Amino acid sequence: MLRLFVWPVENEAGRELLERYVSPLAQSLGAQLELPEPGADRRRLVKAIQECNVVICDCSVEPGHLYHKYVELPKLNNHVAICSRTPLPRNVYAFNQCAPPHGSEFSNAVLGKWLSEVVPMIISGDFAKGNYWQKMQSSLEQTKAQVARRVGIFVSYRGRLYQRVCHKAAEIGTRVALPVRVVPKGEFAYETECMTRQMMWATVAALEEEIRWARGVMIVASDDYFDSFWTSSETLITLMFRRKPSGEIDGGLLVDEDGLSLDRPVPPNSFEVPSPTSDEIAEYNRLLRQSDPGVVAPEMRRDNRGFLGLVFKAITYLTGHAQAPKGDWWWSELLVPCPHCRPNHRMPQEVNWSSHLSLEGYGYFSVAQSHLSGQKQVTVQCPNCNQSVRLVNRKLPRTLWVPGPLGRPWPDEMAMIEYEPLWEVAA
Repeated sequence: MLRLFVWPVENEAGRELLERYVSPLAQSLGAQLELPEPGADRRRLVKAIQECNVVICDCSVEPGHLYHKYVELPKLNNHVAICSRTPLPRNVYAFNQCAPPHGSEFSNAVLGKWLSEVVPMIISGDFAKGNYWQKMQSSLEQTKAQVARRVGIFVSYRGRLYQRVCHKAAEIGTRVALPVRVVPKGEFAYETECMTRQMMWATVAALEEEIRWARGVMIVASDDYFDSFWTSSETLITLMFRRKPSGEIDGGLLVDEDGLSLDRPVPPNSFEVPSPTSDEIAEYNRLLRQSDPGVVAPEMRRDNRGFLGLVFKAITYLTGHAQAPKGDWWWSELLVPCPHCRPNHRMPQEVNWSSHLSLEGYGYFSVAQSHLSGQKQVTVQCPNCNQSVRLVNRKLPRTLWVPGPLGRPWPDEMAMIEYEPLWEVAA
């Protein structure tokens, strides 16, 4: 008999999702519905992922949330579906997930409809069959294929061109019969958002996953393209993973900003952008190891003791996590994009990847979170140009799941969700 496990949020909304949508769905599929026993901890979720055909986690960041019992395994197992009425913590994700973007909310009706579509798909797929390790291997293969199908052609562009790029993307997508991924403003970061170094490189890791496995990359070569850390990072990823020995970009399209009317295959060395050296690639990989939510970086912030703690420390040396920056500044010190110091029409040949990896050359300067605590608006001074920059905190905070220490219980009073104020440079 099919086994469907669900871990609900312990509040009224969580109960409604379970009783009104999940329970009838399990009954219609002829599945045995399983719930966590009273007092169950994260070991119960691990057991369910190992044994059940489908696992559903309500990951809403609300009172009664499940994050004291949550684990990393949903990232690796595609028979797990996570859904949320709130935006997910930025290090929580799965192959099958339904959650609103930052600043929005979903109703249980939206989640219920999504579950009614995705759960039968999971049941019919290979990642709901076989033993646990077969499921995981199938999941990893499915993840790459899903990105290629969902992204199709990834578009790298400056935000001011959003509407024109969308029009051109639709035209190209129709012609080549592929979806075209134009990242909406604010999905990964807002235009003038102040982020920590960890947040910035975690965002680059998310961009890498899409660009690396996409069917193609469309580059909108505007005269301010290399003024942005984000579009420059997209070029770096493209060069690392899609440039052939001949210099051509695998699946690349070059689009001129002038009217966005021309597109052509990217010719060899067309950008005159230097290729990253082996040392620069190694540094890029090190930065992502400290930031990518796929490599459980937040766990490094806990004091892991005992035998499991020793095992974890050994793993950190083998993977390079032991080179993580010391102190909390990597996670808490904000980088402010100074509007007076940012580059202006940087040429492709002026790109320096070593400076890029140090976040230099884009006009950033650092501000301690403690300087901003409890405020909604503050003026800071850029140490590079001595100009004043006004920062505002108007949007909802972002969130981060911080797992507890390995080998020990996570008591209810332990803070598992970190709320990160979202600061932006005022217009």
